[in-house]
Amino acid sequence: MNFDINDLFFPRFTQPEVLAVSGLRPDTLQTWINRQIIKLDAPSPGSGRRRLYSMIHIIQLTIMARLHGTYGITPTSAARLSLEALTQLAVHGTADRQAVMVLTRHRIVFEENGKVIRVEEGDLTPSFFTGSPDTISLTDLARISGSVKNAETGFIDGADSMLIFRMGEIIHSVIAQLSAIESEDA
Repeated sequence: MNFDINDLFFPRFTQPEVLAVSGLRPDTLQTWINRQIIKLDAPSPGSGRRRLYSMIHIIQLTIMARLHGTYGITPTSAARLSLEALTQLAVHGTADRQAVMVLTRHRIVFEENGKVIRVEEGDLTPSFFTGSPDTISLTDLARISGSVKNAETGFIDGADSMLIFRMGEIIHSVIAQLSAIESEDA
């Protein structure tokens, strides 16, 4: 799907439209704005004025809502990951419906004198692919998770958790829904 880059950044959608497309609740959206988890061009439009959102904001909010609501990723991490997904969109100038974001997380184990003293969760690290998730090879998954094949067991060791997130489908869905909203308004 190709589009004019200016269309992505022009704020023209209302909060009810944002909520309908993203699936967010009004209090969640307001909390994310108040805590500056989502960065808006005009965070406070002023008394009696409507806050307007751009397509890019709604795409980001929808990705965040899915990462947070479905997978339990913190809002702050979801915001960071959604910005990385949007950067991929900007770099390629197109939204491939088959684009996926593979998220990996490693545990960091701290040992002292051969004993584990604490285990910390590492940050989620995204990698991006174009093509059906079914076509991602085990070699690719091993590479992005920092894994190596264990010669003795034949198993791949590395990332403690991995999530394949279909961001291309979400981006397409958001753009289609917003285009339909604009067509109704015209």
